Amino acid sequence: MPHPWQDTELSAAERAADLLARMTLEERVGQLSSIWPGSDAGGEDVAPLQHQFTGSSGTAPERTASISGSP
Repeated sequence: MPHPWQDTELSAAERAADLLARMTLEERVGQLSSIWPGSDAGGEDVAPLQHQFTGSSGTAPERTASISGSP
């Protein structure tokens, strides 16, 4: 039997609520700065705000900072 978040018979709100309840705080925070590789390629607006969370090199700023040692 699928998890409720996988059940297409449920509303989007019910599915989202179930999925969020299963996610850890770390997973939820990770979604705030998720990078969707190839989201520009298909013409669909998959991650419309992605570029607001990435640096000019296309990498997440916090990831770049942790690699370079910058605060």
